[in-house]
This record gives sequence, structure tokens and C-alpha cells, in this order.
Amino acid sequence: MLILIVGDKEEERRVLREAVERLGYQWREAADGDAGWLQYLNCRPQVILSDYIMPGKNGLELCRAVRSQPFDHYTYFVLLSTLSQRDHILEGLRSGADDYLPKPVDVEDLQLRLLAAQRVTELHARLAEQRHQLQLMSARLLEESRRDPLTQVGNRLRYHDDSPKFLELPCAVALCDIDCFKQYNDIYGHLEGDKILKLVASQLDRLSGDAHVYRFGGEEFLLIFPATETEAARAVLENLRQEIENLGVVHVGNQPYGKLTVTFGLCPLDGTTLGDLERVGKQADEALYDGKRTGRNRVRLYTPA
Repeated sequence: MLILIVGDKEEERRVLREAVERLGYQWREAADGDAGWLQYLNCRPQVILSDYIMPGKNGLELCRAVRSQPFDHYTYFVLLSTLSQRDHILEGLRSGADDYLPKPVDVEDLQLRLLAAQRVTELHARLAEQRHQLQLMSARLLEESRRDPLTQVGNRLRYHDDSPKFLELPCAVALCDIDCFKQYNDIYGHLEGDKILKLVASQLDRLSGDAHVYRFGGEEFLLIFPATETEAARAVLENLRQEIENLGVVHVGNQPYGKLTVTFGLCPLDGTTLGDLERVGKQADEALYDGKRTGRNRVRLYTPA
């Protein structure tokens, strides 16, 4: 346990140093409140033994400064003074001090305070660690709740969290649908269908560059290309479409191709639609439907009627 001794009288500090050393603790010292404050910031002691009256910050001011810090680390603060009036003791405790010792300091009294200080600071350390672990767990749970458990891409919750930033700049919005996915499940079974969903999601996530990928429905994925021109997004989607087709995954229910393919609907979020992401999503869905209706395995750009 590290103890910081703060006071302007060298003889009193020497007595405290020797007592602290005999009790087996480490120590640092400062000759006034301002130096004590700097020492506190530098070494983060478990205990401060501070004079009540001294140059620079007095004991109350030093205690208030220590208590104002947002550190998880807790410092047990003991005020030392020849002033024994109740109002001074209460004032110190109201300022955040944990205990009070009259001067000259009795070594046994000091030992009692330090034993209490050790228990309190160890308890605070355990609580801080538990709080840290809870924060990590909360962050993990939040992340998991924003990720589709099967495909590991973002889900609708993640999309709703992210969507405000997409309204601030032009971007491209695309919907991807696995062609004839119901037939795939009917022919090969749902376990194989899950493998196809994970395969397509990994291809979208890996090959779409800076796009944000979300699973939006059973076999439907949403891609948002921030700060991307429509033609650039279209080129990425065309490459994705071709790469997925080139995997050569057999799908006899998807004729005339006989293999796994996907269809994309694309719509820009630009000067005319900026700020209306829901509307653009519906337009991308219209383009997707048109692509499915006209043969599948293609990228269809939304065209106003």
C-alpha cells in the first residue's frame, strides 16, 4: 500500500515516514498542498495523510480536489491537525475525508487508520474491477444484440443505430436477395440453407469494400455504400454478383442457371432523397423486385416510373 504524506513541517513528516516504514508500507511526501496534489496525480496513492493547515491547498481543498477526480482508484484520505473542535472534524468529513487524526500522531492510532484504509481501498479495488467486467460484458452483449447470430453481419438494430449518419451525406443503398432461396431450402434442407446464408453474407462483407452490410430478412441483405457514387456502387455489386455465381454452388431449383445466384436492387441517396432513407430503401426494394421479375442474377438500378 502506498501512502502520501503531505505537510509543511519536516519534523512531522519525518515522524510519519518512520512510523509508516515500521508498519511495512511504502510512502511518498510533499511539503505543501499544491505539491501534494501533483504527487497524487503522479502516483495515485492508496492513502493520503494530510495536514489540515499548510501552504498552497489546505487539507480541505486537497481532499475536495482528490474527490473531484473520476478515477476508479479510491484514495483513503486522513486529515491531521491540532485542531480538535468538532466543527473542524465535521467540515473535513463533509469535504470527503475518511478519517481524522490529532497531532502529535500516536503510532497505534495511525496503524488502526491504515488497517481500515487497506480494507476500504481493497474493497473499492474489487468493486472497480467488477464494474469494469460488467462494462465489458455490457459492451459485448450490446455488440451481440446488433449482430445477426447466423451470418455475423449487422441486423436491423445495428442498422437503426447506424442510419442517422447515412442521412448526412450522399450514399448508395442496395438490397440483395438470394435467388429461389425457398426452393433451395425445400430441395437441400434448412441446414444447407443456413450454410448458403452464411456463405453469401461472408462474400458481401468481404468483397463490398467500405459498405455496411445488414441481414434484413430471411434471405435478404441490405448494403449501404457511404459517400459512394451510384456507378461505383453498381460496379461493386456487379462484381459481387459475378463472384457469388462463380462459386458454382449447385442449385437445381434456380433455373436456367442451375447454381447459386443473387439479385441486387440499387438506389442512390442523393440531393433529391437525402434525409429520406426509408423512402430510398423502398425504391431499392422496387428495383430488386424488378430484377427478380425480369430474370434474376442481375443488378437493377431504380428508375422512377
